[in-house]
Amino acid sequence: MRKRRSPKVVWLPQTNANSIGANDSSAYQQFIVGVAGDPGDFAVGEIPLTIDQEGQDPLSAGTVSLSDMFNSGYRLRRIVGKIFCLATEDPDLVNGPASVLVTAGIIVRRINPQSGQSLAFLTLDGEEASPGEIRNAGDPWVWRRSWQLNNIAAVGAATSFFAKTGITKNYGNQAGSVADGPHVDQKTARIVGPEERLFLTVSVTALTTGTDAQTATNVLILTDLRVLASMRTSLGNRRNASR
Repeated sequence: MRKRRSPKVVWLPQTNANSIGANDSSAYQQFIVGVAGDPGDFAVGEIPLTIDQEGQDPLSAGTVSLSDMFNSGYRLRRIVGKIFCLATEDPDLVNGPASVLVTAGIIVRRINPQSGQSLAFLTLDGEEASPGEIRNAGDPWVWRRSWQLNNIAAVGAATSFFAKTGITKNYGNQAGSVADGPHVDQKTARIVGPEERLFLTVSVTALTTGTDAQTATNVLILTDLRVLASMRTSLGNRRNASR
């Protein structure tokens, strides 16, 4: 009987596309998603999780997909790290929604080869990308989790059940168990091929109506994610015989 060998794996280089600091050299990424309006209104943000060019220095420019270099690709093995979320506590934004639902999802998407952005996020104001929309429930999410958070500055005047029972952040002593908090540890065997890329997509949905429909409640998202993969090649015409 032939002994089965463990796959050769590597930690993929992280992107500095949304890196903290002026030098863009940090492995930590951050972005803000803000939502205003009535219950059900939502906003979407999305960031790539790995650099896009094989052998590329993460601090150099380039938008070519990792899996486009020589038709290479990789099999995604594991994603580990943290996704920290904090609803704004800025007293100047007291008129925004008092409570929001934050849903984060990790997914492999088709991209625009020139920009490196996902095709789904470029249409319909993020409706085709949001992990909180019914139309996207059947998408092949590698990992997905939701948190109900409060804008603490707006809670005092709110009468909604959600606003009076929620928390302001998904970490610390308010986070609950490992299954509820910011921790990510997901095993998979997803293949990332040519013109594809791994993304984190976050939707923020209003659960209450703000006293000012134009004022947004912002959610700060801070990530520390690492990706383990097995490199593979797609050279040749097998499974690529037509366009």
